[in-house]
Parts: sequence; structure tokens; C-alpha cells
Amino acid sequence: MKIATWSIERPTRKGKKSPAIVDYLKKLDADILVLIESNEFINLGTAYELFHTENKATRLSDHKGVFHEMFK
Repeated sequence: MKIATWSIERPTRKGKKSPAIVDYLKKLDADILVLIESNEFINLGTAYELFHTENKATRLSDHKGVFHEMFK
């Protein structure tokens, strides 16, 4: 089992880092990804299921997220 963690530092909607981050995470091919300071702008599609906390002030997913791979 491969587990990866990363503090992404709050990616933005128009940020140029987000697509590169998603590409890198997909290439890791981890069974479980634990992402700190992430949000809804990091979308790994249907290959992973997401569990996260929510920022109660903004109702955004400004969170610690755990993705686990759905199919392998």
C-alpha cells in the first residue's frame, strides 16, 4: 500500500499550480493521499474518493483532505 502526504498551501481557482499538482498526484499512483491546506480546486476525478473537513466560516472545503483510490 502506498500512502502520500502533502501540504499544498491553498491552491487558487486561477492558479497555474493546480493542474501541475493534480498531474503529479496522479503520477504518484498512491492508494491514499492525505492533502493538507487543500480545497475544491484540487480535483482528482472519479479515480479517488474524497473525505474532508469544511471551513465553517466560508462553507468552502478549506480542509485537510484524504483521498483514497477507488479502483486499482
